[in-house]
Amino acid sequence: MDRGAWLGSHFSFGGEHTGPDEELVQKSAELNASLRRFVETVRKSFKGRVTYSACAWEFVDWEPFDIVGIDHYRRGESEEEYVGALDRYRRAGKELIVMEFGCCTYEGAAAKGDGGFVILQGTNADGTVVWENGVAPTRSEREQAEYIDRQLELLRGKVDGAFVFIFSFPTYPFGEGPNDLDMASFAIVKTYPAHDVRSRQMPPWTPKESFRRVTEGLARIAVQ
Repeated sequence: MDRGAWLGSHFSFGGEHTGPDEELVQKSAELNASLRRFVETVRKSFKGRVTYSACAWEFVDWEPFDIVGIDHYRRGESEEEYVGALDRYRRAGKELIVMEFGCCTYEGAAAKGDGGFVILQGTNADGTVVWENGVAPTRSEREQAEYIDRQLELLRGKVDGAFVFIFSFPTYPFGEGPNDLDMASFAIVKTYPAHDVRSRQMPPWTPKESFRRVTEGLARIAVQ
């Protein structure tokens, strides 16, 4: 969270300009120097193709990599803007893979994209959940499923592959009412706390609506 707060302080929002400041751009040079050293070290032992999962605010030099890998969440921008943002990565002339996309499991999560989890502020000693502004969200597996389903359609034919974030996230188990940590989870299956007998079943998870949508979406792509 401290790293996230530092990062947020280096962006300007509002008006006609939204983007990173000069210090963050300069830090990218240090990032790329580190990434190049990592790749050189990895290639001494690993003979497969190498990529890096880059965030939108990182200015990565893709020359050392075999695949361009990006986290590409939609955060309320139009579909045209979302797809158009891929252009800067295609210019590298390499295979393009979306390493992460998805959203949390509550009403309003789709518009927040990768930032949907921040509404979770923590838990009290008695296990009750602390939500942003003291207001618990409304669980919506449908919103998560529709977001993922639409993203699959938008990315189809535009990238060489995409990974939904994430299959399972046991750290945020399903609960009742406002104590449902799974609402702040990107997982497409719900897991259960240790005191719940369902946590000891096999498999120890239950599919969400998004799990079915991913299955159906990938099946459509396979036959097309």
